[in-house]
Amino acid sequence: VDGRSWTFTVIPDRVPEIAFDGIPKATVTAALDISFIAKDDYGLQEAHAEIVPVDQPKEARPLYPLPEYRLDLPRRAAREAKGTTSRNLSEHPLAGKRVKITLVAKDAAGQEGRSQPVEMVLPAKAFFEPLAAAVAEQRQVFALDANQLPHAIALNEALMIRPEETIPNPTHYLLLQSANARMKLARTDDQLREVADYLWEIALGIEDGNLSLADRRLRDAQKALSEALERNAPDEEVAKLMQELREAMQAYMQELARQAAKNGQMRENAQQQGQILRQQDLQRMMDQIENLARSGARDQAQQMLSDLQRMMNNLQAGRPQQGQQGQQNDAMRQEMDKLGELMRKQQQLMEETFKLDQALRDRQQMGDPMPGEDGEQQQQQGDNGAGQQETDRMTAEQLRDALKKLREQQDALGKQLGEVEQALKGMGLDPGEGFGQAGREMKGASEALGQSQGESAVGSQGRALEALRQGAQSMMSQMQAMGEGQGQGMGVPQAGRNGRDPLGRDRNVNGRGPDTGGQTKIPEEIDIQRAREILDEIRRRLGTGAAPGFERDYLERLLGIR
Repeated sequence: VDGRSWTFTVIPDRVPEIAFDGIPKATVTAALDISFIAKDDYGLQEAHAEIVPVDQPKEARPLYPLPEYRLDLPRRAAREAKGTTSRNLSEHPLAGKRVKITLVAKDAAGQEGRSQPVEMVLPAKAFFEPLAAAVAEQRQVFALDANQLPHAIALNEALMIRPEETIPNPTHYLLLQSANARMKLARTDDQLREVADYLWEIALGIEDGNLSLADRRLRDAQKALSEALERNAPDEEVAKLMQELREAMQAYMQELARQAAKNGQMRENAQQQGQILRQQDLQRMMDQIENLARSGARDQAQQMLSDLQRMMNNLQAGRPQQGQQGQQNDAMRQEMDKLGELMRKQQQLMEETFKLDQALRDRQQMGDPMPGEDGEQQQQQGDNGAGQQETDRMTAEQLRDALKKLREQQDALGKQLGEVEQALKGMGLDPGEGFGQAGREMKGASEALGQSQGESAVGSQGRALEALRQGAQSMMSQMQAMGEGQGQGMGVPQAGRNGRDPLGRDRNVNGRGPDTGGQTKIPEEIDIQRAREILDEIRRRLGTGAAPGFERDYLERLLGIR
């Protein structure tokens, strides 16, 4: 019109990007921690982890859908996100099986971005009672494949061949007989799922009694509140769910204390080492979650609830202990401590190998630009994720050399494993196949590192770590059996180790409480009040409409409006 012309530039909506920020980890309570980095040009709407089995027969008929694992985004519609989510999937039949995990991020347009997959063994609940472990195995067999129901029935019947020796508790015997009848009468998938759930309840009851039920109630309450905060539920609903969380937390802590009270010696040692969990810390944290939710800061409340979930997933009651502990018991514990430290170092080495391998792949895809060349592209790569700057400045050849240098650390860990294995043998314990498998995988990882084959090394390291966990569990069972035979419990507390309290926080130098300078941060009341005042001031300035354009844009970004 009037000789005028218009030129439009269309900016494409890019697909979201998401990646692992380190290797997924298992907590002491068999929860799964996943750290991630994600970004989108217009804002992330949702992110989750896709978990699928690696080795599942094509003709298998699983009774349950795949596990659901929603990632906690620090802020809705954020263009960049970095965080860690903790979820307990140990009740899913896939727990203990090898799975492939892929992170998926979605934007408002429905576009999906996917990460490189990572394979691992899905964390499973450790059953220390052999009868409980056998019942859980029956349930897993036909829950993963309903066609295997006859095999599960055979396992159940074999378990009850000599019940006077294998099932001392008459209640447990009656429950298993009832489960056997239900399995034989089940016809539909719904009936089979009911039987599978029934067997899982029996296994939990044999293992932990009421503690497992209290733990489930707590996790359900956390999940319900998290979903309510995510969808901006009314204040009345949030308040109701918050009250349920408080009651579930109280019931769980009471059961935890009841179990710990069975062993006065363990409790006395915990008091001396400053390892008693302070319930007022949890109470204060829940108060702050509720205050943040009522003030409209739902994202901050969601983040604090996620922190609470992670803290509880790192809390575990010690196994019962009785009687005095001799010098041999102390020596066994020292070797188990060494084994725990060895597993920690193997985990760290696997993470370092993973980072170098990912950086090497990126460098090869970019054509291996030298440091200083293509500066804009280097800077963009560096901005994609915190903690990657050092590898971004390395060439492909330097990354290969860095992988080769890790071989010495891997060989040292293999040597340490051999020393621990020999020491345990000298104490009358049978290391079993677990340690042998771990040693072979460590050797394979060392050879792969020597050839700069990061992906192969990570696979071997992951299998070595899983074999170490299985070997450690076997050692714990043998130590417990030896302790029962001598009238001495040999269980080792799983929380409060290495100078940390049961929440995984560093203790202060006097050992009298959490060190607030550690990784776990619990905001003080004054911090929350100050944050609320700042939010109110930002909203007030936006409401007046007097702010200049550039300042208004900035304030809207602070509130996440844009």
